[in-house]
Amino acid sequence: MRTSPRGSEGPVRPLAGSRARLLLPIVSAVRAARRHSTRSLFAAVLGVFVAGSVVLGAGTARSTSSVWSDDVWIGARVTTVAGAATAAGGLSPGAGTVFPDGTPAWTLNKVRQACVRVGVTTTSDTPIVWSVRLDTSAQPWNGATSGYNLDYGYAFSGGLTGGRYLTIVGRSDSSPATSTVMAGQTRTFDLCNWSAGTPPIGDATWATVSVSKATTVDPGKVCKTITATSLERTPFWFAWTATVATADMFAAMGTRNSYWWEYSDWNVVRAPTTPSTDPAQPSTVTFTSATNDTTSLLADGKSYVYTLCLRGS
Repeated sequence: MRTSPRGSEGPVRPLAGSRARLLLPIVSAVRAARRHSTRSLFAAVLGVFVAGSVVLGAGTARSTSSVWSDDVWIGARVTTVAGAATAAGGLSPGAGTVFPDGTPAWTLNKVRQACVRVGVTTTSDTPIVWSVRLDTSAQPWNGATSGYNLDYGYAFSGGLTGGRYLTIVGRSDSSPATSTVMAGQTRTFDLCNWSAGTPPIGDATWATVSVSKATTVDPGKVCKTITATSLERTPFWFAWTATVATADMFAAMGTRNSYWWEYSDWNVVRAPTTPSTDPAQPSTVTFTSATNDTTSLLADGKSYVYTLCLRGS
C-alpha cells in the first residue's frame, strides 16, 4: 500500500459513521491551518473538538430528577447527584445537603411506629443552610401527616406542602445552633412517629402469593394453603392479599349433611367474613393481612402461611 511522505497531503483512508463526521472536519482544519501558523493550527483543532463535544452531548441523556432504585434498604441511599437522592422512608436531602454513609438508619420499625436517625453534611467548605424533605406518603409513615417528633435543635419549616411533604431544618436559636453545616461536620437528629398510617397492600413485585390446590387431609377435611413470601423489595411492613375459590373444595369433599370452616389463625381478614357453607353457592373468598400486629404482615424476607379448611360430616 502506498503511503504519503511525512508532511504531505496525500490520500486519507475513508472513515465511516459518526467517526467520519467528527474526524474529517479536524483533518480539513489541520490542512487549512498548516498553511498559516502553529497558533492557527491549535485554534482550528480546538474549535473542532469543542464543536464536536457539543454535537455529541446533544444526543446524550442527562438525569434531571432523582432516580429511584428498587434495591433501597434500611440505612441505604440512592447514589445520584448530591441533594437529588431519595432514601428509604421518603427522605430527600435539600440543595447542597448530603446524607453521609450509614444514614438514614432505622432504629424502630413496627406496624404503626417508626424512628430513623438522619445525618446531614455537605461538600461545601463554607457553611450552608441544610434541609431534608420528608414524603409522608412513603413507607413506613404511610400517609401520616401529623404526629412527628424531632430532637431538640431541629424543626419543621412551614407546614405540609403538596398534601404530603414536610421540610426538616436546623434551628439558629438553639444551643448550639444547628441550622448550618459545612464539610467535615455532621448534624444528626432522630425523627419518630408513634401513630403512622396503616401499612399498605404491597405492590405485586414485593411478594409472591400462592394458593395450593384443594387437598384432602382426611375424609371429613379438605384444605387450601396460602403462602405469602416477601421478595425483600422493601424493609417496611406491608400487607398481602389473595383470592381463593371454594367450589373445588366442596367437590373434593363430596356430599355431606353439614359443612363448616376452620382457619389456621385469626390474623387475616376474610371477605366475606363467613364463607358460604352451601355447595350450590360456594364463595370466592378474599384474604388480606390483618394490620393490628405483624403476624400476617410481610417485611424483608419474611414468609407467612395460612390454611383454610372445609369440614364436613
